[in-house]
Amino acid sequence: MEYLLLFTAGFLSSMHCVGMCGCFVTAYSMNLKGSNTKKAISHLLYSFGRITTYTFIGLIMGFLGSNLFLLSKMAGIQSYVTVFAGLVMIWLGLSMSGILPKISFLDKMSSYFLKFTQKPFNKLMKKKGMFFTYPLGVVLGFLPCCLLYTVELQAMMSGSPIKGALSMFSFGLGTIPSMFSFGMLINIIDNKTRKKLLSFASYVIVLLGISSIYRVIFT
Repeated sequence: MEYLLLFTAGFLSSMHCVGMCGCFVTAYSMNLKGSNTKKAISHLLYSFGRITTYTFIGLIMGFLGSNLFLLSKMAGIQSYVTVFAGLVMIWLGLSMSGILPKISFLDKMSSYFLKFTQKPFNKLMKKKGMFFTYPLGVVLGFLPCCLLYTVELQAMMSGSPIKGALSMFSFGLGTIPSMFSFGMLINIIDNKTRKKLLSFASYVIVLLGISSIYRVIFT
C-alpha cells in the first residue's frame, strides 16, 4: 500500500518535476540526434538514471533507518522516533502546499547539493549520442527537492535497505510518464494545474506521515 501511495505521489508531483527539471530536459534534448525512436530511448534512459540515484539513496536511507531503529529499540524510544519522523513528514508535506513554512536547514542543504551537481552536469552536457542521458539522469537525481526529502524520510522510516530502495524506486517510477512526455505536455498543462497536482501530492505525503504515526499508536 505504501509503495502504491509513493508511486501516486510521484505521478501527481511529476508536473512539479517537469517545472523543476524541464529546463535540463530541454537543454540535453538539443544534443539528441537521429530518429524519434532513438530520442525516445534517450529520454527513458534519463528517467532510469534518475531512478537509479533515487533507489541508491533509498538503500542508504533504509540502512541508516535500520540502525537508527535498532539503537532506538535498545534505548526503548523506537515509537517516539517513528512518531517524530512522521510529524516531520507531515510538516514537509504541509510546507509543500504552503500551509506551513519551509525548514531553513533543508534550504541550506539544497544550496550545497546544487553546487555538488553543477560541475558533472556541465561536463555531461558537452556529450552527444544516445546514451549520455543515463549518467546525466544519475547526476540530476541528486538535485535537492522538498518532495524528495519527504520520500527519503519515508525510506528511512522503512527501517530496511531493501524497503527503502523500493520506496524511492516506486516514487521515481511514478515520475516517468510526464517526464517522458514532457515535450507534448509542457504546452498543455499550465502552471496553475501543476501547482494543484503538487498540492495533491503533498497531501499524499501527509497521509504517509499520518499512517506511520497511526501504526505506532493503534497497532
